[in-house]
Amino acid sequence: QAPGRAAERQRQSGRGAGHTHLDVYTMQEVAPRKVVALLNGVRQRVFEEKEEVTPELLKEKVFAEDDHITLELLGKLCGLCARIMKEAAFKAWEPAELETVLKKTPLPEQMQEIFVRFWAQQRPALMEKARSESSWNDKLLDLSWRIDLRSSSSGEGKLDMSSSKASAIVELVVGHKDADARKSDIVRFEMDREQLKSTRRTIGEIEAKLLELSGQAPPS
Repeated sequence: QAPGRAAERQRQSGRGAGHTHLDVYTMQEVAPRKVVALLNGVRQRVFEEKEEVTPELLKEKVFAEDDHITLELLGKLCGLCARIMKEAAFKAWEPAELETVLKKTPLPEQMQEIFVRFWAQQRPALMEKARSESSWNDKLLDLSWRIDLRSSSSGEGKLDMSSSKASAIVELVVGHKDADARKSDIVRFEMDREQLKSTRRTIGEIEAKLLELSGQAPPS
């Protein structure tokens, strides 16, 4: 091996003090599409809980022809990328923030650029996944309703529809989206017309406040 190349490898592999040591020189020789495949594998394992996506699987399916990409290196890469991706999702990093963090890691420049582009595309979905996983509150899973029409009877036993009273029977299902359905709670209640009007006004006020806080214009 040429002294210059050895020195370059040593210089780059020493970047990012405090991070996992990686032989990043070898990663510069990897095709961009394979880097994307690695990042997708990390995403699936971390955010979709696909335990079958392992360094061994990536080696077999993606890096089989890359003899210089060892299982040990893949394991370190997956671990480092997983930690960064998870932190980026939970802290809602912008692509520029991720770029700053990546510059402090031993990942080569080309891989950093691919990582930033990957994050820009996946950011909304991964942030939502991280948010749902970190939420301890129950959510509204389903809402159903029906109208109950009560009519009175005349002295002759005939139905008097003119004096009938209509009410709404509402059913709410609350719980965690990914939890066992048996752990969800069902709330049923009845509402008359005035209660429904009051509830609609309150929901409208909540919607307006949410739109205000998110910087969106209220519906016309």
